[in-house]
Amino acid sequence: MTSSSTTSTKSACLLPEVLATIGSFLDPPSLLPCLQVNKAWHHIFLPLLWGSIDDSLYSWPTILEQHDTQQPHGNGNTNIKDEAWLRTVFTKHGHLIRHLTIHWIPTLDAVGLSNTCTRLLSLSIRNTQRSVSDEEKEHRSNMCDRGFVDADQEEDERLLRLPDEYSLSPLLGNALHPSKDWRRSDKKHRQDWMSGQRFWMLVLNNPRLRKLVIGRHLKDLCGVRSVDILNDIIAGLHSLTTLENTFYNESLETTLTRNLALTSFRSELAFPNTILSATFLGMRSLATHNLGSRNLFLILHHLPNLHSLECNAIGLFDVKFCPDAGQILEGQPSKLRRLVFTNFLRIEHSIATHVFPWLPHLQELTCRKRISLATANALIANCPDLEVLREEHFPEPIHCFQTPREERNSLLQVLQECSKLRVFDTIHHRIDADLLTEKPFACAGLEMFRCQVVVTERVKLDDTGVAIPPERTSKALQDQQHRIYDHLAVLTQLSTLDLGYLWRNIDASYIERGGPIECTLELTLESGLDRLSTLKNLQVFGFEGVDFKLGKLELEWMVANWPRLRILRGLQQDDTLPGLVHDKRKAELCEYMQVLKPEVQHQLLRLDYGFE
Repeated sequence: MTSSSTTSTKSACLLPEVLATIGSFLDPPSLLPCLQVNKAWHHIFLPLLWGSIDDSLYSWPTILEQHDTQQPHGNGNTNIKDEAWLRTVFTKHGHLIRHLTIHWIPTLDAVGLSNTCTRLLSLSIRNTQRSVSDEEKEHRSNMCDRGFVDADQEEDERLLRLPDEYSLSPLLGNALHPSKDWRRSDKKHRQDWMSGQRFWMLVLNNPRLRKLVIGRHLKDLCGVRSVDILNDIIAGLHSLTTLENTFYNESLETTLTRNLALTSFRSELAFPNTILSATFLGMRSLATHNLGSRNLFLILHHLPNLHSLECNAIGLFDVKFCPDAGQILEGQPSKLRRLVFTNFLRIEHSIATHVFPWLPHLQELTCRKRISLATANALIANCPDLEVLREEHFPEPIHCFQTPREERNSLLQVLQECSKLRVFDTIHHRIDADLLTEKPFACAGLEMFRCQVVVTERVKLDDTGVAIPPERTSKALQDQQHRIYDHLAVLTQLSTLDLGYLWRNIDASYIERGGPIECTLELTLESGLDRLSTLKNLQVFGFEGVDFKLGKLELEWMVANWPRLRILRGLQQDDTLPGLVHDKRKAELCEYMQVLKPEVQHQLLRLDYGFE
């Protein structure tokens, strides 16, 4: 390369467009040093650093935990990041922020007082939190000593009446009222009222918002006096495409009518029987709490381009499941591609019979609770494009996560019939090995397999009740495991293979010391693990709760044959759980794997039990 070409290359690398493109791929800790290179870099990278702020990430929580302590920030330390520092920071850089997610009240107050965050494209307030001052702790303790009693009407009225000096605008004063939490001190009551108004002032000052998330925890700061005024404020956001409102109930039709650009809407509202009477072509995603069966079909009819629907339950409180689907839909199947709902036992047959026949384009189904055989059969018969099948659960008693014997194998046919399936995420489900290996998978492109495979019991009895000789049982078990591995080996696109989960219920009042799930794969080279050498794309391998026998040789084999492996679940131990006996063997294997391949992370699976 000549000297001139080298110079040209270096010059190109200094172009603002090139640096900005590179910076868009960097996280804030990586961007920070870039600001210190020179003035040009500082000018280019500063908007990228402040473009998106989420106060639950990086060093923000540590900084914000210092606030509201009411401890003197003295001792000559000028580096204390107190309220004044926070307000100064947002006053200086607030105009650069385009995406703001708030979890901490001090952030909301600082942003509101700075009056510089006026170019936001997205604004979210979710699980608001704060550190509690010593004064407030003492006040709450005194209130508890007095005993828990509901505030009377006179107390409610006192809390709702605050001097006009604490109202930021007459409009908000008519739309909102102070929260009626009588446990707070009067000072904190006034502060929260001001904080609640500041959020809505942010909304008013950012008319170009495209996304707005109003979390339910805003109720801790203020209540709703007039739904109509709040609807007017939101209707003024003409560019709004995404709205999540769990702060107050609102009419779906009113929201869609007044926000014509809206494509995604999430609410906690349990809609009335006459949910929609007009058609809205722009809606793509809807999430709500409960839906009557008639409302479901009305939504599918009046939102013909809806691609995603989430709800807690469908038709759970109906006296009779709606029989008029064909009439409501005018014989036109829905374009819905994604459905998330809770599959309650009482209504699962009705949903399988009356809903899935109208969803021929469904690509993704997530059920909170077990997916029944009726649902599986309905998917096979009516949803040929199915790509993703997920099964989630609410907490249940210890050991009840295991699929009852009569419900085993109900999803096996999905693997054998749905050729487009990419994700089979059903870690609570159990499939018998002999049935699994009877018929090949139809989904050769499967990328995620999360399911328990039940092998032959290691101690078997013959017809007379006499134990079968161990050598015969061992040979049969080994042959069976070979067949299982051969069956999985053809899934060469797998990036996640998860065969178990922590069997202890961490939400219970005690933690069981019992053994792992019985009748599971041994995961040894002798049992046939090496037959999975075809899984070159594997990144996640999980065997929590599996009665495995793998050792150092198997770990060495994994490192050699799964070059993309990044996460192991099964060797990590949670020292925070009570009643656990430390497993030295697991600890040794975990340490050995860290020596073999340090970049592999050892994780515990944490299950998501539904709505936040």
